[in-house]
Amino acid sequence: MKLIIGFILICIICLCAARNFTHDSKNGVFLKDGKPFRYISGDLEYFKVPSVHWKDRLNKYKLAGLNTIQTYIEWRSHEPEKGQYEFSGDNDVVNFLKLANETGLLVVLRPGPFVNAERDNGGLPYWLQGNNPNMVIRSADDSYLKEVDQWFSVLFPKLVPLLYKNGGPIITVQVENEFGFYGVLSNDLKLCDTKYKNHLKDLFIKYLGNDVVLFTVDGLTPEFQKCGSVEGVFATTDFGIGTDPKAAFDNQKLHNGFGPYVNSEYYTGWIEIWEWPHPLRSTKTVVDHFNTMLSMNASVNIYPFHGGTSFGFNPGANIGEEDTFQPETTHYDFDAPLNEAGDPTEKFAAFREVIGKYEPLPKIALPTASPKMELPAITLTPIASIFDNLLLSEPTASKSPLTFEQLKLGHGFVRYSTTINFDPTNPSVLSLNETGLRDRALIFVNEVYIYYVLIDFILFIVKIYSKF
Repeated sequence: MKLIIGFILICIICLCAARNFTHDSKNGVFLKDGKPFRYISGDLEYFKVPSVHWKDRLNKYKLAGLNTIQTYIEWRSHEPEKGQYEFSGDNDVVNFLKLANETGLLVVLRPGPFVNAERDNGGLPYWLQGNNPNMVIRSADDSYLKEVDQWFSVLFPKLVPLLYKNGGPIITVQVENEFGFYGVLSNDLKLCDTKYKNHLKDLFIKYLGNDVVLFTVDGLTPEFQKCGSVEGVFATTDFGIGTDPKAAFDNQKLHNGFGPYVNSEYYTGWIEIWEWPHPLRSTKTVVDHFNTMLSMNASVNIYPFHGGTSFGFNPGANIGEEDTFQPETTHYDFDAPLNEAGDPTEKFAAFREVIGKYEPLPKIALPTASPKMELPAITLTPIASIFDNLLLSEPTASKSPLTFEQLKLGHGFVRYSTTINFDPTNPSVLSLNETGLRDRALIFVNEVYIYYVLIDFILFIVKIYSKF
């Protein structure tokens, strides 16, 4: 019996030892267990899909012919308050990754600490700067690094058993997220903080080992790649249908010097902004571009294959031209192959057809739309003013408006009020100083709704309906 048990243990050890994922610098390919491998992935962010639907979405990814999923890990969801960790229910990322493994899908992991993902504060907890207003995030600021180190000391031990080499699905891990955009678009190359990037790399290696493929993702220009890349870390790029794949991949290889072509975010549509038209992308154009990349033996992540929903106060915002503020809706449909409800669209079948040219497809019936609840028309009628129903704590007095972080608030609404003790002109000009507005504001005068503001550095007219 002892001999049999010993033999089984040896076999298990040998099987685990055979599992490895790396890249062949000379031939420009990934190697999975020593054999050339190309991943065809779809982004699926677990925090945008209720956990009861995870298995359904993963199965649909598999049916589409995908062999990999890509997902972020959002710090603020898992540590909403300092030292209070959430890893259950919809935050059970370990269970999500195990389900991916059971479904036969590999995982490209993007743990941040900053993730963007069109989320509030880019996925960073509000309390970082709430507890320390002078903290400089995404930098080598000691106070920031201390919190990052603590967070990863909790997270990474949960992920180590899920690495591919240990029998799990995780094949590659991203360091930070599109860091090149941070410095280049801010016109401040001091933000391309080499000390910060190297600290993260060393931290990842400390917990995950030096045999895990680490990567970065940045825009396709040399400036973005230079600012965001990390020495010794595989650099990938991201782009959509407006970019020539050959030019993008040539730039990636010129900067990288090794490894395969990788588009870490190939966009199926675009972000939905408040009061803007729903952005759409032609199915034919999107899949033709996709086909071109696969014909070049590139690894591609479709971003997203299913977007889901940024529930509650979780959506973030973009900064548009001339620093305009662009708040995003909870709707993260993204004109993706699976729509917000998880139902297949025409893009699902089109992507699957292209994938079938390069990889064998599961011979299983394709998914259909899920049944929907039928509801009659709903008529809303006003019953009370918001001012009659404000649940106010003790008000905080300040000479100037305080930020949410200063008020120790992670999300929600704040009522800022003041009394003007003079007779203003009619109309009067209300302006913001150089710090600008970083949120969506509703303006009331004498409890009468006047205007809403979506942009940064505003100057607008408020009409006074009655004297103060």
